[in-house]
Amino acid sequence: MSDRETVLRRIRESLSANRSLLEAEAAKVRPPHPRGPFVETDLAPVDQFTAELEALTGYVHSCATPDEALAALRNLLIAHETESVLHWDPAEIPLPGVDDLLHELGIRSAEGRVLGTEDRIGRIQALDTVPVCLSGADAAIAESGTIVVVTGPGRGRFASLITPIHIAILPADRIVRTLPDAFELLYARFGRKVVHERSNITLITGPSRSGDIEQTLTLGVHGPKEIHVIVVGA
Repeated sequence: MSDRETVLRRIRESLSANRSLLEAEAAKVRPPHPRGPFVETDLAPVDQFTAELEALTGYVHSCATPDEALAALRNLLIAHETESVLHWDPAEIPLPGVDDLLHELGIRSAEGRVLGTEDRIGRIQALDTVPVCLSGADAAIAESGTIVVVTGPGRGRFASLITPIHIAILPADRIVRTLPDAFELLYARFGRKVVHERSNITLITGPSRSGDIEQTLTLGVHGPKEIHVIVVGA
């Protein structure tokens, strides 16, 4: 019997011996986790989200209409002299007209699909030259300035993680106060099994931050060093 089989056998034996105890503990009614809000504020959710994200050196662009949001996106792409973008499928981005805008500006769509390819490492390395990634945001937590991104078909996770600049499109009605509220929003949109059925759910709070032993803070080591959130309907 291999070491792996030995370990698994011991786990099965332990679970079998303690099953009645474990089931009794699981059946106990426990007090619910406090839902918050945990940060007292008079600010509306969108204003609180803006204040928290900007305190983390993120950028929030509040737009009343989709046309204003497209104009803000256009300005960002031009300002960063963008020639290629790694993005979600346009149908998954909560802003109509993104594909037309990219075509108008002559911006190339980078290929972010790497799973199942023979040259996976080479494809990832090819993304090093892409300056901007563009995704939607499925929820936002006002108390911490956090956006929540759910991956899936047409929603590659690289489109929020791998380039120096991340632009996220966020409908204002997806901004909630707390983390529990955000997950209730995800459950309503994707079902109660969203955590099990999706390969990745990412909570992004500002640009990537890393600190060394001397507590020197560096941005962009493990992800985008600049994040812009375009809030639509604010």
